[in-house]
Amino acid sequence: MSFHAYIAMSLDGYVAAPNGDVQWLEPFNGCDYGYEKFIASIDTIIIGRVTYEQSLTFGEWPYKGNRVIVQSSRPLDNLPPDTELWEGTTAELVTHLRERPQGKGVWLIGGPRSIESFAELGAVDFYDIFVMPVLLGDGIPLFQASARQTCLKLVSSETYDNGVVRLVYEPVR
Repeated sequence: MSFHAYIAMSLDGYVAAPNGDVQWLEPFNGCDYGYEKFIASIDTIIIGRVTYEQSLTFGEWPYKGNRVIVQSSRPLDNLPPDTELWEGTTAELVTHLRERPQGKGVWLIGGPRSIESFAELGAVDFYDIFVMPVLLGDGIPLFQASARQTCLKLVSSETYDNGVVRLVYEPVR
């Protein structure tokens, strides 16, 4: 089972505006960017509480039919179908998921703090990053300052007609 950070960021490294808004991504909607193939390769989605709550504002639950695990230390009410709360540690969650031999991939949706908690454990197997041709100037960065250095190997890259660049990296272990 592999863990994938599959996420879009601005050219200057932000995943959202300072207030968490992601409407800057709307001009890039309408292109598949390999999502259908990607979503078929995973069976579990892990999402942080803030990103989960933001997902609820998008209208219909976007992850219908997938197992979704929301990481939060606080209770949640009225979870969508196939969605569960995980109040344990990230390390416990990684162990829990890696013990399932039948499992496919795991999508680490985010936010950045959630992805970082997996990266600190060496549990991110692929960084699938879509660099959007936008400079936000400020916002929520994908990568936080860290004392840990991680070397990455480029697995693939793809350029789209609208200027989006997809970069897939794996950590050098």
